[in-house]
Amino acid sequence: METKEIKALIQAVDASSLQQFAFKNEDLEIVMSKLDSDALHGQASDQAVASVEDLALESKSQATAPAASQAEEASEEEESFAGQVVTSPIVGVVYLAPGPDRDPYVSLGQNIQAGETVCIVEAMKIMNEIPAEYSGTISQILVKDGEVVEYGQPLFEIS
Repeated sequence: METKEIKALIQAVDASSLQQFAFKNEDLEIVMSKLDSDALHGQASDQAVASVEDLALESKSQATAPAASQAEEASEEEESFAGQVVTSPIVGVVYLAPGPDRDPYVSLGQNIQAGETVCIVEAMKIMNEIPAEYSGTISQILVKDGEVVEYGQPLFEIS
């Protein structure tokens, strides 16, 4: 991704109603979030655009990091959980039920099958159903209904 494309992306996110945005591919990871204060909003976007060159340089250096250290980090994260973990594939607001007056998709101790919907993550006004990647029993619910989640954030633990 070129520097001017990154600048355009930052400006598009800044002009949108999104509060947080994450993008990741094999060479680059971009995470943006807006400040709540209107007074600081313009200052934050100016700083974000000004540091695009730094971000591009940082992403290139991260891409050259040894794969072994990345594998070690991933295994350390996995070791902190006893079972398999369902993570958020996108940044958004998580909903544990299909509607405010409806039962949650899953509950603690419930047996589920791989592919079964466990929650919804709303991003850019689109409701994205999140399927379980594994069959098993819900051993932990790691988020609260209506909570903002990040890309890769653990949502459920399945044992």
